[in-house]
Amino acid sequence: MGAVLTAFWVLTAAATAGVIFDDFADGNDDDWTRYDPIAMAIGGSYTEFSVVNEQYRIQAFESPDPGQVGPARAMSLREDVVFDDFTISVDVVNFDSAMTNQVFGIFSRITNPGLGSTDGYGLLSTVGGSLELIRLENEEPVSYIDTAAAGALDPDNDYRLVFSGAGDNFSGAIYDLDDLTTPLATVGGTDANFTSGYTGLFVFDSSAGGDGQADATFDNFSAIPEPASAILLLLGSALWLYRRKV
Repeated sequence: MGAVLTAFWVLTAAATAGVIFDDFADGNDDDWTRYDPIAMAIGGSYTEFSVVNEQYRIQAFESPDPGQVGPARAMSLREDVVFDDFTISVDVVNFDSAMTNQVFGIFSRITNPGLGSTDGYGLLSTVGGSLELIRLENEEPVSYIDTAAAGALDPDNDYRLVFSGAGDNFSGAIYDLDDLTTPLATVGGTDANFTSGYTGLFVFDSSAGGDGQADATFDNFSAIPEPASAILLLLGSALWLYRRKV
């Protein structure tokens, strides 16, 4: 029995290697790298990152010159782990409903993060109710791999975004946090441009003139390098059965 438990814990340690989880209960975002692209271009500060009530708020303030430096935007990345295949989820627990043209969501396989250089993939939700799977090149969404209608988001509700990638195949979903069995919308598709990179969160002003703001609050961020989630599920089931027998 001791050998069984030893094997279980060894496999569990291997499965959890590279797993990220942050519920922000420590009151900080010390493990995250903040990006303020407009400040990188012209100096100053056009974003704010804060942990309040154990939740992570990312704000991007109005761009001073959308034509030259682009619209308001901000991202925060976990640069301690590089992912290839992944499953990432985060809860969206608040957003400013007055900012009807903002989008927010999850980035993955991000490389070259910075002003005019960020490459990777994003699963984004709009306040108006679209779920979009995109490829990002040089900070620009150059390919909308898939889009779906999720219905306008209710600022009184909380939501969960789930983003997965395995090789060239990607999928995403948005759920009302009160019902995690039936997604409000799903997206999926293939793209072979980027194979690995960082993951994180972002907010973005998508107004026509680029003169708006973005403001969303997140919680319970997790990122798992696949197929670790399946291994952990099997290991958990095995330990449960083992405990029943003894």
